[in-house]
Amino acid sequence: MLIGAVLEQKLGRHFRASLSNFYYNIKDLINQEFDPDDELLVFKNLDNVKAHGLETQLYSERKTLTGHHTDDFFLTNITLLSMNIREGMEFSASVYNIFDKK
Repeated sequence: MLIGAVLEQKLGRHFRASLSNFYYNIKDLINQEFDPDDELLVFKNLDNVKAHGLETQLYSERKTLTGHHTDDFFLTNITLLSMNIREGMEFSASVYNIFDKK
């Protein structure tokens, strides 16, 4: 189940703000574990995950050094997160601007 909402508001001529929230509940999440018979890694539907969050953003128009306005663009970031690699250890890695837009 995924529930989310986004609120956007223009603030004057040059600014725009957004507020978004989300809640999700994933059941039977595929997880990796060791098979005790042969100690190989296997995948099983084991876990249930609940998450919720809130994000805010502020956008503004940009001017170039020559005084012109820049065009809109789409920026894509990706983050991978692994929890409980070992007791008390987590790992995350992020790549920003994966399509190299400038």
